[in-house]
Amino acid sequence: MRINEYSLDGKLVAEHFSVTEEHLEAWYPRIKGIRWNFVLGANSSTSENSNALSNSLDRSILKLIRQQSDLIITTGKTARAEALKASKFAPMLIVTRDESLDIPATATNSAQRIYALGVDSLRNAKNENLHVLGRFSGSVADEVEKLSTRYESIVLEAGRTVTSELMDRNLVTEIDITVTGAKGLLDAKDILKNGIGRFAKDFDIVQILGDGETWFFKGLANQ
Repeated sequence: MRINEYSLDGKLVAEHFSVTEEHLEAWYPRIKGIRWNFVLGANSSTSENSNALSNSLDRSILKLIRQQSDLIITTGKTARAEALKASKFAPMLIVTRDESLDIPATATNSAQRIYALGVDSLRNAKNENLHVLGRFSGSVADEVEKLSTRYESIVLEAGRTVTSELMDRNLVTEIDITVTGAKGLLDAKDILKNGIGRFAKDFDIVQILGDGETWFFKGLANQ
């Protein structure tokens, strides 16, 4: 794996022809709060299945972020689109109202717990480490805010609708956006701006990494 570091004004800062685990840990240290991980493709403003857009470096970054987290939060829609498996590193909370949700994380036994919030049961679930938490009357943001007091570091793997709810409540600390298929940094910035829309004004980009057509942007909430 190789990647380059860029300044915020687009100048090459460092070339890394061999990315190590130490590099990744320096770029993506453990944080307190919620970090949103999302993939954008050049030909679409959103990614229904990030696996189709992802590469080995992107997957390594996601693995590290998951490894550092205390809880992974996703939605039934994202979990279904991604065919999500349970993580080896942290428990996963799936917010869904679909009692027929059938994905690898619920169908196969896992070492880490899987929680399903929003349903009274999952009819197809075979994972013995699945815990159904029942329905809730408030908003998703209400539930996540409660969880944020119990888990120090959370990674959010969800689409923009749910993420928007959380951002409106200032619950997201960091965004980690991967842009694929870009023709250069300027193109990647345009894809980023168009892809995350109004979220852009709420975050300051503090890190830019790139290799070929794949770019990695890290933003911190400008609260």
